[in-house]
Amino acid sequence: MFSIKSLAVVATLAFGAISSVIAAPAPGESNNILARCGCDSASTIITDVTASVQVYTNQLRALAAADVTVDAVTPIVKGISGVLVDATVKINALVGADANIVLATVDGTAQVTVSVLAQLVATLVADIFGAIGVILNLGGVVGISAVIAVFASLGEVLGYFCCCCFSVVAAAGLDIKAAISLLIGGDILAVMARLNVSILKVALGIKL
Repeated sequence: MFSIKSLAVVATLAFGAISSVIAAPAPGESNNILARCGCDSASTIITDVTASVQVYTNQLRALAAADVTVDAVTPIVKGISGVLVDATVKINALVGADANIVLATVDGTAQVTVSVLAQLVATLVADIFGAIGVILNLGGVVGISAVIAVFASLGEVLGYFCCCCFSVVAAAGLDIKAAISLLIGGDILAVMARLNVSILKVALGIKL
């Protein structure tokens, strides 16, 4: 499993901060700022992550109680963690980037709003913890404590990715944490509490 410290080190060593300001498009040039700079924004990264992890969360949702073992869930969890690790590196590469890039919409033609960006993060959180919740609610799972430990480690990786998102977009002028807290349902909070995902609890100021 990936540790929180190792994620930070990888992100720091792999990328320098993006600091150049993208000029306005020349006549006849695309107004897609992301296409012009060949880079990602926070919204494109989060959207891509959500699409990529759905392959794995669907696998979790498809498991029957008799099939839920540490050996069965570990490869799925590693798959999700790998996607999140890659995305964390990309998010941290936006440190110091022009706010117009960081906050660009998915199509690169406008600036994303607090509500839209918060919804993107909340959707990712709900998909992953929702899939875990399906497993936790099955009942009759042998060795569930060991399975929960595997899921808890995934929760910390997800939490670190989210915290990096919060930090990067806050530096660009948007605070999305309060908006996300309002979007997370009670069922998802129950899963977070059972896994004791402390990093998200502290970051969002949630009482579990």
